[in-house]
Amino acid sequence: MSTNKNLLEPPRPPDSTVFIHAGTSGVRHLFPIHLTESDCNGNLFSRSISCLRSRASTTELCTNIEMIRNICLSIRTLEHFDISKNELDDLPIDICLLIHLETLNCSHNQLTNISDLFEKLKQLKEFDLSFNHFKRLPNVIYKFKYLIRLNCEHNHIKIIDLNFINLKHLKFLILDHNQIQSFDKIDFSQLKRLEYIHIAHNQLLKFPFNLHKLTHLKNLNLSHNQLTSFPIELLLINTLDVLNLSHNFLKKLSPLSDGYKRISPIFSIDLSFNQLTKLNDYLIFLSLKLDLSNNQIQIIPQDLIRKLNYNIITNHELKINNNPLIQPIISTEILNNENVLQIIYNSFQEQQINETIRQGFKICITGCKKSGKSSLAYCLEDYMPLIPDEKEERIVNST
Repeated sequence: MSTNKNLLEPPRPPDSTVFIHAGTSGVRHLFPIHLTESDCNGNLFSRSISCLRSRASTTELCTNIEMIRNICLSIRTLEHFDISKNELDDLPIDICLLIHLETLNCSHNQLTNISDLFEKLKQLKEFDLSFNHFKRLPNVIYKFKYLIRLNCEHNHIKIIDLNFINLKHLKFLILDHNQIQSFDKIDFSQLKRLEYIHIAHNQLLKFPFNLHKLTHLKNLNLSHNQLTSFPIELLLINTLDVLNLSHNFLKKLSPLSDGYKRISPIFSIDLSFNQLTKLNDYLIFLSLKLDLSNNQIQIIPQDLIRKLNYNIITNHELKINNNPLIQPIISTEILNNENVLQIIYNSFQEQQINETIRQGFKICITGCKKSGKSSLAYCLEDYMPLIPDEKEERIVNST
């Protein structure tokens, strides 16, 4: 395993058989690892080297760390640097010379810590530390005040320091597959620019504090944790497009006031593999795709059927398979079909569960197949006025 010993000494001449990949105008080329100032000043590279790899097994004359050092000493104007999959257990201090660096990929190594000297990388915007051996976020990360994207998935992180709120520009946070149990008193509302938060496959017991107050949040994945509740106000963030809280221990959702509003529906809400016993109807109206499969739901409320219209049935998707449904009675095989809302609607009409049929007349619509009979029936149902305070459901059938 290579180390950082004597890193400030001039690197040894590289083995001539060792090369790096360098990107030039989008075309992959091979260049010798040993680069001189004349190479850099002669416009040899139209864009920065972005991927460092050994083209032959490292030899006694040249290690991976020495290859990295050659790059850092030769091209100090680098903005994007990828040193992933180089079996590093420590980062060469020479990287600190790259003061223009904006993107640094250190993933798939064996890192456990990063020196505070790296705070010299003041322009760093994207930092990838995924697939390493960190037990906590290195303190130097909190110095990168312009950091936009931080990826630390697949580590052994248990603790997130309170200084985390210093990352005011952070938009993308990825901490999947760690061992985080809580964020203590970290106030997520102070990280106002956060848009994508992925903290799946951890050990979270509580929903992160004030996370539901983020007004730019688009994608939230807290699946595979140990959450028992979440603030229902989260669903009213107008920018939220994807919410995944599957594989937790949710048993009951709080009600939403009748005046809840969103500019547009959430694209996807995944609450599968929880312990929910009730289908809250607002979930269907707030989302285009709703997954409630593998819960403990027994009854679909009859009030929901009264609120369904043609647009909801046609454009919204519901998954509710693998629940112990007793009302309405629907076979498991049928629930695996695509248009579950239509199936549920029809089942309630056919079974007329606890329903008093309104006295009146019956409309029968006949016509050729796919001539629009169902569409007409839904339109009649949606716009036919009801008598004030009347609770009975209109029955409109098409044959």
